[in-house]
Amino acid sequence: MKTEKVAIIGAGPAGISTAIQLKRYGINPVLFEKGEVGGLLKNANLVENYPGFPEGISGLNLIELFKKQLKNLSLKIFYEEIKRLDYANNIFLLKTPEKLFYSSIVVIASGTKPKRPTHFEISENAKNKIFYEVYPLLKVKKKQIIIIGAGDAAFDYALNLAKNNKITNKFFEKLLQIKKRLYKNGHFQLQFSIHTTDENLRNWLIPVKKWDFAKIADYGKEFYGDNDRKITLNFALIKGIPLEPDVLSKYFDPETFLIKITPLNPTYQVLKNKLSSYIDPYQNDGKYEVI
Repeated sequence: MKTEKVAIIGAGPAGISTAIQLKRYGINPVLFEKGEVGGLLKNANLVENYPGFPEGISGLNLIELFKKQLKNLSLKIFYEEIKRLDYANNIFLLKTPEKLFYSSIVVIASGTKPKRPTHFEISENAKNKIFYEVYPLLKVKKKQIIIIGAGDAAFDYALNLAKNNKITNKFFEKLLQIKKRLYKNGHFQLQFSIHTTDENLRNWLIPVKKWDFAKIADYGKEFYGDNDRKITLNFALIKGIPLEPDVLSKYFDPETFLIKITPLNPTYQVLKNKLSSYIDPYQNDGKYEVI
């Protein structure tokens, strides 16, 4: 019975980093990966927070470098899924559909899973057309794609898919239906990233397809209902970039919209363009003259 010193479940960035460091200490671990090396990185349009790439790197290109380093270090990968993990007689037992492995130590680096919708029904006909990762769609062209979500991952996925496809606004129509049916009486918070009232500067700051102020205002009026939370207009204020009250009052009713001002995140693009945050989160008194 061959017993490994260390078995690592998952060959994403965490699992690979663990394997490389163990190798440096003279320990030869084995990795188990049910899918492909790199984990969720294969979905990433641009990775900006990984050391050594000051201008960022695409997820797929970073994965290729991972594979090269694994090969150079002769690190072994089993492309099998661990179905059961047991511990007996001071040894871990790792069971795949085909084999049984033994190891003194197990590192679990299996990553995260996408959050699946639970508040609305998905028909059987639609299930095979819904994806929780971008990677299977990267070669798809000239299709209309709806992205549900508006966080960092959704934005990155949209940039990736927009290269070859049309990202449709039908999502907002569906969002309104879901909100009216399931999230009444202030249980839904909607936010738009604005950042400046100058449309030309906004196009420079957010170089992707987006709604203008009139479209946001019209949708907000339709979206907002009795007892709802006000719709948030978020401004990550930059020094020298205008926030003009006359423009805001022209489009946005204060009975429907509120303004949120936040510090600027120090991303690669922010640092590259030498942008400075108007709001300093470390300033104790927190007093600013905005308008």
